Amino acid sequence: MSKGRLREHQAVACGLTELLGSEGWRVIHRDGKPELLDAFGKVRPLSVSHHSTSLGTTAAAGVWEAGERHHGIDLVDTQDVRIPRIASRFMSPVEQERWPEAKPWVWAAKETMFKGHGPNLDFRLELSMDSMDWVGDSGRLVGSVRGAIWRGELAHVPHSSLGLVWSSPSAM
Repeated sequence: MSKGRLREHQAVACGLTELLGSEGWRVIHRDGKPELLDAFGKVRPLSVSHHSTSLGTTAAAGVWEAGERHHGIDLVDTQDVRIPRIASRFMSPVEQERWPEAKPWVWAAKETMFKGHGPNLDFRLELSMDSMDWVGDSGRLVGSVRGAIWRGELAHVPHSSLGLVWSSPSAM
């Protein structure tokens, strides 16, 4: 495993240990998706994301209750210069016109949708962003996956250019 991948795994492990309050867990994979096997042997939906720079690696993890499905989490560098260049690959023309300055947020929302509902989804045709409502440094999202309503939330990570988007089970 490369040093970069090792740092990503370590960041996720630290985040999960902090989130769960113990080290008595394991990450397993089923159908290409990670799941959490908690200290009590219960399998729970899990989504992870990480972002690395020369300064270090940041990780985010979302764990949902057993039985909840189709949730995801994603970190995005809101200053990533590559995102505007590839926007036409993941945003419809309507989305590009509606959110010209929010392309990183749309990217992260669609990544989050994909993590919960994928694989085999066309980002432009089967995933859509319908509303993005900000209050300060956070907000709520509404979109759709193959025509079904999807709800999420977003926030700026303090003191960084990172953004975080996650599925919102409480609002689904």
